[in-house]
Amino acid sequence: IICNVYFFYTQEKTLYIYPELNTIITSSPSKKVKEYIYTEFSVRGNIIKKTASYLYPRLLLNSRGILASEKITICATADPDTLIYPCNKKYRIFDFNKNEVSVIVKSGFNNNDLLNEIAFRQREDIPDFVPTLLKADGNGYTEKIIDGKPLARIGHNFDELKKSAYEKLLDYSKTGKHPIGGEEYANILNEKIDGLTTSKVKNKEVLDYVRSRLIKLVGEQEKIEVSFSHGDLQAGNIWIENGTGKIYIIDWESWGERSVWYDKAVLFDGLRPYGAAQYIRRDIPEAEKATVLSEDIIFNLHELNNLPEDYGEEQFEAYINGLYEQIKETEVSK
Repeated sequence: IICNVYFFYTQEKTLYIYPELNTIITSSPSKKVKEYIYTEFSVRGNIIKKTASYLYPRLLLNSRGILASEKITICATADPDTLIYPCNKKYRIFDFNKNEVSVIVKSGFNNNDLLNEIAFRQREDIPDFVPTLLKADGNGYTEKIIDGKPLARIGHNFDELKKSAYEKLLDYSKTGKHPIGGEEYANILNEKIDGLTTSKVKNKEVLDYVRSRLIKLVGEQEKIEVSFSHGDLQAGNIWIENGTGKIYIIDWESWGERSVWYDKAVLFDGLRPYGAAQYIRRDIPEAEKATVLSEDIIFNLHELNNLPEDYGEEQFEAYINGLYEQIKETEVSK
């Protein structure tokens, strides 16, 4: 796939796979490639975690492929400045010589989310915290490599930077913010869940139980403020540029219109990465919580349906079962 979609045919080249680092590289990656991987693998936390995250990737990347889990041979151009970074549904292919990264969809995945991201990033009113596309088509897009690091890897000023990124998104979305009746929005959410519930959902009864309780609470509200939403505003999708401190927000596959609570729940209230089953236990107004969780069910159903074959079915089942258990526990305690 990499040969056919991205590279020009040249001579065969061996690349090495390091799943622990989510990385595919040559035997002797360049300094720029190593620095990028070291940044991606660094962690916030205690001294033991920091030491391990510092030493482990350096051990692997300086082994000249000896410590790689697998190796592959490709008929393509690849040199020490090449880094292939697999994501959930796509590859990010870095060329540090050109300072560019190209994004393509993995084999077997549809390109709907990628096209959705491109559609947003080609709008005329695009804000300056969204990286500029160099080129784009139905197969993918290319952009400049951000010289920086994700917020998830930054220890100092973490809370201030997170707040600044959120305020930038709020400022951009305020022109489209508008109220909608609770009952009307409940019907919209319910119809979306119905439309996304396919044969990949193995526990429909549990899903119906959960959504019926949540949708009821949504509909009891007089009105709900909705606006433009990123959809996956977690710390890993917020990047801080080195030197300037400029904030970028990336990964716009899930943008759309949601309640004003959703992005806040993702970024500040632990909806991701800790999960909805933990979010539901937080001290948040029940109506707000029900709205966010209904929107999150839609998000996760969309993710499930965009995975090939039966991928994601077990994860969705665990997700909705976790919500079911928390809702049942709440009802019993009342």
